[in-house]
Amino acid sequence: MSIRKVIAKNLAILGSVFGLVGCGAPALTTMKPHVAKPTSQIWLVGQVPGWQATDVVRQAETASIVADALAVAPSQLMARLANSLQTTPAALNVIVMSGPLPNPLLDLVRSHPEVKFEVVGATGAVPNLANLRVVQFDSLVQAYLLGWSVGQLAILQSNQQIGWSQDAYTTMTKAQIQAVLAGLYTADPNALVLPFSVALAQQGATLSTTSPKIIFSPGDLLSSTVTSLQKNGITLVSFTPLTPAAAVQPQVVPDESVLPIDLQAFSTKRWQPGVSTINVASMLSIQGGQIATTIQGLLSGFALGLTDSTVAAAWPQVPPSVQTAWAPIVATGSSP
Repeated sequence: MSIRKVIAKNLAILGSVFGLVGCGAPALTTMKPHVAKPTSQIWLVGQVPGWQATDVVRQAETASIVADALAVAPSQLMARLANSLQTTPAALNVIVMSGPLPNPLLDLVRSHPEVKFEVVGATGAVPNLANLRVVQFDSLVQAYLLGWSVGQLAILQSNQQIGWSQDAYTTMTKAQIQAVLAGLYTADPNALVLPFSVALAQQGATLSTTSPKIIFSPGDLLSSTVTSLQKNGITLVSFTPLTPAAAVQPQVVPDESVLPIDLQAFSTKRWQPGVSTINVASMLSIQGGQIATTIQGLLSGFALGLTDSTVAAAWPQVPPSVQTAWAPIVATGSSP
């Protein structure tokens, strides 16, 4: 049942109750009180892998919530959301999206304190608002697992030479760079990791046979560069989602399995604002054949035990000589 129909039904119930006036006292023993179900509007913004509108509506129904789910383009979200808040406001708006929280969205959250907002997948800083909850991957753990995957790939491919791309502008923090390196050297203490420029190594459409066969990119790369690397048999691991997709890269948003707990909490008036970080193996997108399957299998039991504190403790365990060698690269990261 849509949110509009629920509102209409509730109005009809009120009308029937008021219509009893003048017809004598109702028999309370025969009356069944009606409790309106809470309502939720779920917005699937852009490309959000792992989310299906029919699935999330079914999850809401299981939690005794009446919900609509709409797929919208990022450019349409603000207008559609603002209109919804003006016409048929749902008690909870769930917004599934990637990237930082847009300021116009935060303005809407602030101007509607009576409505709860839950954003799944947003990255970056989150303001402390009483009606805002953000569910996101733990970025430090995600960075550590990316580095760990690089080390595992080097072992599985019997190729310890790894390139650290200098062609990408990094958006990583210093702590995230340290986490990647800590994960890499934890997986493969003997790894040989060298700064590498794809642009300088490219000769026409080919790469030198001496180029590393595994390259980590700390930021975005041109699609043409990604294609060139892949055509030359190079396994690419990236800190940011690339097009075409790298062999290993961050998943864009947590999948819909994170939603039922929060829907149930909302239904039972236990919903809490703030930031919820999650650590699951699915925080990485892994492409490819048997090696990808092997990496995914190794991750399944490994990711759950990681926390920010265990990741932070891993960097000091890296040999001091390695830390010193990578100090200039770590320095390129931003402060949190």
